Amino acid sequence: MYETSQNGHDNIVAKDSSIFSWYYRQYCLVTGLYMLEPWERSLFNCVVLAICAFLIVLPIKLWNLP
Repeated sequence: MYETSQNGHDNIVAKDSSIFSWYYRQYCLVTGLYMLEPWERSLFNCVVLAICAFLIVLPIKLWNLP
């Protein structure tokens, strides 16, 4: 999220300017992922990805869409 670098006695905090990192931080805050351990976060993300894939594939298989 933030990078800290020490320059003598000063701490310089530089923001991560990537738009993807901003959206990922918002996703973590909204879903509460920031409270989970890394392995729990990965498991949760896999479940979310599986549900999204299921919701995309299910209508295609049910209604034989091209």
